[in-house]
Amino acid sequence: MAIFRFRGNRWQARVRRIGHPDLTKSFNHRSDAERWARSAETDMDRGAFLDQSQAMRLTVRDLLARYVAEVVITRPHAKLHTFRFEAMAKRPIGKLNLFALTPSAIASYRDQRLREVTAGSVIRELACISAIVNHARKEWGISIVNPVPLIRKPPQPKGRDR
Repeated sequence: MAIFRFRGNRWQARVRRIGHPDLTKSFNHRSDAERWARSAETDMDRGAFLDQSQAMRLTVRDLLARYVAEVVITRPHAKLHTFRFEAMAKRPIGKLNLFALTPSAIASYRDQRLREVTAGSVIRELACISAIVNHARKEWGISIVNPVPLIRKPPQPKGRDR
């Protein structure tokens, strides 16, 4: 059931359902709050509700750090991958929260990196981002969509001639 209250200068909507976490969100207008609450309740009833509160709290930098600490350490060439992930975390994409990790954000990252490195390096970095997001979805239960398959990858560089 949804509860609405005027708090400060905004309307707060709270949705509570058995078996689901409590959801709270604030809006400027009561009609927006009611619309959001109806859609959240409908999703919960259909079983299509995804709790995205964790995705809103975590940044790409947090995700990369957790992946390095838990997964990369156990693999060969851990130093090389750690260096790559730490460099990615320092870029502007590292400051985005996971909810803002959209195909357009990945595409702008791709375009920026293509100005600095070759297409092969960018393809490898995109593959790393995709693997990390998939791992977070499957193993850690973070409900986000993997944006990497939704963008165009740079053309594969020509192999060397021996």
